[in-house]
Amino acid sequence: MVEAFMGNFLRARPERAFCHICLSKMLDITFQDALSAIERLGGVESFNVSAGECSNCEQHRVVARFIPSS
Repeated sequence: MVEAFMGNFLRARPERAFCHICLSKMLDITFQDALSAIERLGGVESFNVSAGECSNCEQHRVVARFIPSS
């Protein structure tokens, strides 16, 4: 499952946020698979999708991340 793979990738980097384009390249998946995985992860607690700077390309885009619990 792509969303499990992406979820593990993002959980391992809680201080970082990545745009859909970079996630698809870094995880070697299609852009559509990245979009679908992010959509399915949307219901997971502490998962966040919002506007921000991508930690990889440093562009201001929609980024996905897990926000560490306090």
